[in-house]
Amino acid sequence: MEPYTYRPLLEAPYSTRLIKIKPGTHDSDITCIIHDYTLRPGSTPGPYEALSYVWGDQTQKRCVYIQYATNASSNQTEFLYVTINLDVALRRLRDTYFPRFMWIDALSIDQENIEERGIQGFMAKMYSHAKGVLVWLGEEADGSSELFDGFLELANAEQNERNSKANGLQKAAVALARRSWFNRIWVRRQRIHVRIE
Repeated sequence: MEPYTYRPLLEAPYSTRLIKIKPGTHDSDITCIIHDYTLRPGSTPGPYEALSYVWGDQTQKRCVYIQYATNASSNQTEFLYVTINLDVALRRLRDTYFPRFMWIDALSIDQENIEERGIQGFMAKMYSHAKGVLVWLGEEADGSSELFDGFLELANAEQNERNSKANGLQKAAVALARRSWFNRIWVRRQRIHVRIE
């Protein structure tokens, strides 16, 4: 098995790659198929979700297995290394039974190709044309699960219950807001609308 070699992007404007994450259990290897894709600004949302996350420590990496769409039937598999944070996110987000199409900067863009990284300056377009944007803040910690449960309870609480519930969530909310994703420059510049599912 060899390291994955990116094929050149299509020559059309706004060309990129989508990642089809193959189904699997939490502990099984992560296998993806890379598809060429051309964004069409002004059209309806694309057939993909976009992932926003923090790369994390780039000295510790894990292996993701890659197939190129035109070779997928040949079972020719190569690999790429991703950060542990992305590996954990992929394990949490992939489905057990169905594939999932995503745009993920670390996999959709050839990070070794400086020219291509420059062409890919349309990240905002990729996010705005996605059918959904998923934010990976990391694993549960510092009361984050209780915080999101509390948000739902707060939304459904009677007015006189809300103040006491809100005070109880404050410490967990501060810890969540201190996570590194919120310190990214583009996050600070954007208005963030959160939908909890």
